[in-house]
Amino acid sequence: MRIRQVLRQSGLRCTPVREEVLRFLYDARRPLAHGQIAAAAGMEEVHRVTLYRTLTALEEAGLLHRVQGRDGVWNFCAHPPHGEDCPGNHAHFVCETCGQIRCLHEQSLPWIAVEEGERVSGKQLVAYGICSTCFARRSDI
Repeated sequence: MRIRQVLRQSGLRCTPVREEVLRFLYDARRPLAHGQIAAAAGMEEVHRVTLYRTLTALEEAGLLHRVQGRDGVWNFCAHPPHGEDCPGNHAHFVCETCGQIRCLHEQSLPWIAVEEGERVSGKQLVAYGICSTCFARRSDI
């Protein structure tokens, strides 16, 4: 499915920034921080507020989800148009060495029971440790 179709079907206008951000996140296939998206997507000229608003609009349209890294920074991950790879509602793993965040697709988040009249608007489970790449590079093991 084309990026423009995805944006239109979600009720969003197609803008160059939205198209580029969504395309970049589809290709990345993992959560990335605002700064990483700006630098890697060649969007340094785009005002940071415009980029943040774009990410917020894409999230509200259900096209991506966010997870908070260990440093407190929000990272964004696109939901591919056909539901593969990253449907959201799952745990995440953060490497304490390189900082990379990975979706743990097979590990769904638990259902949360709240009192009548309350509504859950978000939840996350983040595991911290050392990724296999960093673990293999360690010389002290």
